[in-house]
Amino acid sequence: MAGLMNLLTRIFLSVFIICLLGSCVNNYEYTGLKLNTEDIEKIKKEKMNQEQIANFIGSPTFSSDLGSNTWYYVYSTTNKVAFFRPVIVDEEIVAIGFNGNGGFANLKVYNKDDINKISFSEDSTPTHGTKTNPVQQILKNIQKYSVPNFSKKKPGGM
Repeated sequence: MAGLMNLLTRIFLSVFIICLLGSCVNNYEYTGLKLNTEDIEKIKKEKMNQEQIANFIGSPTFSSDLGSNTWYYVYSTTNKVAFFRPVIVDEEIVAIGFNGNGGFANLKVYNKDDINKISFSEDSTPTHGTKTNPVQQILKNIQKYSVPNFSKKKPGGM
């Protein structure tokens, strides 16, 4: 009996260790459209308009809503190991600008190094709401889910 328990314990530990090691495998995730250098050069050389670019590489990831007429193609590669937060390995944004009638104006390529230069403000706007303590929250929940009063007459004479 002790030998069987020893064997089962070893099997369990072996399976457990294999599962742990299996979860540590790198998981790469690719999102968006990565434009190669030849495609970028062709767009610049032929000065394609919006319709031609849409037919050549597809619709953009998003376009600008404010002022300028620009299409953005975003590509990123992330790596996730086990339960840790994903890490951005590669990122690229291709911005294609158009003039007023949809003709080619300019093309810029931003990589991961350019994107990291953006600084974000740490300022925040305080919100004013009710500040409740745990006892008040419990009492509100009790009141919210209390048993309905069945003594009232229902419509229809019942």
